[in-house]
Amino acid sequence: MELKLRPGLHYAPLPGGVYFGNGTTKFVVNGPAALSTVADVCVPLLERGTSEEELVGALGNESALPIVRYLVKTLDAKGVMLPLDKLTVSPPDPEVYERYTAVLQYLESRSEDPYRAFEILRHATVVLHGSGAAVLPAARGLAAAGVSDIVLSTPDVAQAAATVRRLPEVSMQKLPARADAVVVVGEAPGPLPESTLRIPVRVGDVVATVGPAGGDGTELAERAALWGDPADPIAEPTALALAGALAGQLVLDELAGLAEPGTAYVLSGRTLAMDTVHLAAPGSARVVPVQLTPSTGTDLPSATDAVARMEAVTARWTGLVESVTPPDLPQLPIALSGARAVGGELVVRWAGDTSAATVEAGLAAFRAHFPAGDGVAAAGLTLDRWLLDGALQLLADVAEPGAGVEYADVTEGNTRRLWRTLEDHELVPVRVRLGHVAGLGWMLATLLDARDGSVLSSGWGATTTQAVFAAVGDGLARMQVRRVYGSDLFGRTVATSALNEADATTVGELVTQVVKVCAQRGQRLVGWRVAADELIGEIGLSFGRVGFDG
Repeated sequence: MELKLRPGLHYAPLPGGVYFGNGTTKFVVNGPAALSTVADVCVPLLERGTSEEELVGALGNESALPIVRYLVKTLDAKGVMLPLDKLTVSPPDPEVYERYTAVLQYLESRSEDPYRAFEILRHATVVLHGSGAAVLPAARGLAAAGVSDIVLSTPDVAQAAATVRRLPEVSMQKLPARADAVVVVGEAPGPLPESTLRIPVRVGDVVATVGPAGGDGTELAERAALWGDPADPIAEPTALALAGALAGQLVLDELAGLAEPGTAYVLSGRTLAMDTVHLAAPGSARVVPVQLTPSTGTDLPSATDAVARMEAVTARWTGLVESVTPPDLPQLPIALSGARAVGGELVVRWAGDTSAATVEAGLAAFRAHFPAGDGVAAAGLTLDRWLLDGALQLLADVAEPGAGVEYADVTEGNTRRLWRTLEDHELVPVRVRLGHVAGLGWMLATLLDARDGSVLSSGWGATTTQAVFAAVGDGLARMQVRRVYGSDLFGRTVATSALNEADATTVGELVTQVVKVCAQRGQRLVGWRVAADELIGEIGLSFGRVGFDG
């Protein structure tokens, strides 16, 4: 049986084995010292195509058969061998292979059936519509990849004519009724050929986007533009050329079956930095109504899972929120982190560690960006914590004042430390006023400036100790940020971060209490959850408007 490596494999001896790697994978094959010698002999033969017998013969000893089989089996398991026994199309003849070596090796290095993929390219009809600055680089790249029928639809006829004369694969004939792929740069002025593969290209002032396949690319272009820096615009002529070349590459990958679903490219800045993004399956934004009903409560996601959920909605170019922590934000004795909804203003939140602060800031950015209308904007790591976030914000307005708390009344160490930092370093004397809502087990603590009684911050907690800690920590964070920026960047909010520390039992008890309190008031707590986004897909966090109904 013939054996052949995919192109691009390199290797190096290591103590106890040999390192192998290519553009997509890297690994170590463990073995005796002789394995390095075996690799020196076998890899060049495997690169051009060989057999097990030839490999053993090249090593000059039949006893080498076991180590040869071990090496080949391991390389095959790692995906760096061509599956020659599974190919549905034979390799092209040497003349064709020599002409299209670059694309064939590209396909061999990635495809499970590279020569079938090449045949698809050879017989494909691709229509390129738009500015000559973009479609001509795409045409040149596709012609070099073996596409034999490339039709240009461009207003830049004189510019395109030179390419048509030079490349027999390219024409400006009448558009076909159907094409295997259509690239559209900007807006299509009229009907284009039917095609199952449409690649949109959008070039704006600060970003250019290519893809994803299907649709017109408007959603990605608009979202990416919000992420872009107006002070660092793209250079349009060069951006068009690079975007066109990337569109041609995406056509190749899509036709050859190599592109990951939802693949797209974003170009940004004067240097035209290129980022690859992967979008969710085509869909639309979805908001679903939810009512708070008695439940046992849901488990709090782990810290790792909470960060992962936040990362999914803060991915550069496609996310709804950008995680931003300015270098001059104080980080002692609490961690401060910032975030902004794309196109929105920076908000800051605090926590005991950086990961938790990042999550809190992200949730705050959702609240700040999505207007509440009737009710409040709320966010949470789980559905019930989102609804409770909204409930606690609303109920803070009807909390009845209770006892006062002075520093001498506090016994919890962390709270005392933050209180002292407020008074000794931020020079703000403070006191706390407790509040409660009849029927609710949670407490509300409000931090007051002892000099004039003005409210500095408020926070909820499952216990008085937790509520006081939330209010004092929130107040310290605000003072620290205000000292640097002149504004606390928190806004008029009530701290509900204790929800992201509460276990399922505590959350379930609070849900039951809130439902009863609402019923006594003749109301229901309802929310409108943003469940899906057209670029991200399903959203793992919960956010949206929460209000009383009734």
